[in-house]
Amino acid sequence: MTKKAHTGGKGGDREGLTTVATLLLASGVKPENGLRLAELGAGSAEAAIRVAKRLPQSRIDCLERQPPLYEMARERIDQEGLGDRVRIFLGDVRAPPAGMRRESYDQVFCNPPFFKVGEGRLPPDPIRAHARFELSGTLHDFIRCGASLLKTGGRFHLVHLPRRRQALLTCLTSVGLTPDRLTPVAHASGRLPFLDLVRGCKGGEAPLRLDPIHLLGDMEEAAMDTFF
Repeated sequence: MTKKAHTGGKGGDREGLTTVATLLLASGVKPENGLRLAELGAGSAEAAIRVAKRLPQSRIDCLERQPPLYEMARERIDQEGLGDRVRIFLGDVRAPPAGMRRESYDQVFCNPPFFKVGEGRLPPDPIRAHARFELSGTLHDFIRCGASLLKTGGRFHLVHLPRRRQALLTCLTSVGLTPDRLTPVAHASGRLPFLDLVRGCKGGEAPLRLDPIHLLGDMEEAAMDTFF
């Protein structure tokens, strides 16, 4: 039985949206862009694990601020037998740990909180609240951290809401990351995009490539590895 990607339905609930965002984010990491990788705000490390399985030569460092998710990520990495290639650090994007060295990564990827504080009601669960809202790091904080970790020529991958597209592109440019590809994603033909998958290059000069809207439809999870 094949497994379908859960998109959260018409409303795009955050749990479903996070699942799809994780799958899309992992699909953007390509071996030709280098195999020394980092994930910011890794949660339970699902994106990193998916990338590690697809790219067996890769080495990935993950950063997660919330201790319960950090412990969950450690367990998941061990369960998958990836402890020799995937590491998880407990820390903050605003002050990354010394173990994640500046300018040492080929690619950095992240799925940061989508909402500013004040844009909605905070969930009572603090883990969900920090995952959804910029309580412990803004969009700019995540992008600035990614830029500091990347080598010159390295690629930064980010998934976010289309309504924050201009702010995202401005943030990338402000820290020396040139946006060079943007892929809008919609549930089906005739529907507005609900996510943007964006790539930037540190020190790059290529113009921004705006892809046609990509449609999810009833795409199976396995097929999403080659989506981007």
